[in-house]
Formats: sequence, structure tokens, C-alpha cells
Amino acid sequence: RWAVVAGTTEVGEPMTFYSPDHPAPFTPGELWSSGLTSLEEARRLGFIGICDTTDGRLPVCEAWMSENGKDAEPLAITTQRFFHGQPGPAISWKIYVVPPAK
Repeated sequence: RWAVVAGTTEVGEPMTFYSPDHPAPFTPGELWSSGLTSLEEARRLGFIGICDTTDGRLPVCEAWMSENGKDAEPLAITTQRFFHGQPGPAISWKIYVVPPAK
């Protein structure tokens, strides 16, 4: 089960909503937590971290993932949507798969 997704609100909220597992969103550095999960719970259950490479906050996201996802498996994924057969822009993501605590 995919328990927690960590990322900016713009990335994390759609991922948690559209995933059949409906993981809890965790937004690193947010001033007022949603209360749906915590950093401690994300570490205990494991999480998927997502950084958008086109976002100006990428260095902050990468630093947070490096600090909080030390055992993460890093992935680089590029996605591209098609509308009426026409390609949209390609977007690259940095993904961090962090296993549950032992």
C-alpha cells in the first residue's frame, strides 16, 4: 500500500487524490499542517517523494528528500500528455521511494 506522498501541494494533492490507494499527503515545510499525516508517520510507513524539476523550489525539495529519505531509491521519470493526438510538454520528475522504517 502506498501510504504517504511527500511533495509540494501542486504535486502531492493530485497524486493522493487520483491514486487508488489514496495515500495521505505530506507537504514538507508547510507552516500549517493539514493534519492528515506527520513526518514521523511518513518515516514509519515509508513514502513516495516527488520533486518537479521545473519548479523553482526544486533545490529545497531535493535537500528535504536527501535529509529525510536517506534510504530512498531515486528515480527519474518523464511524463508527456497528449491532447487530441497532439503532444503536450514533457515534464521530468525526481521520485524518491522511501521504504518503511525497520
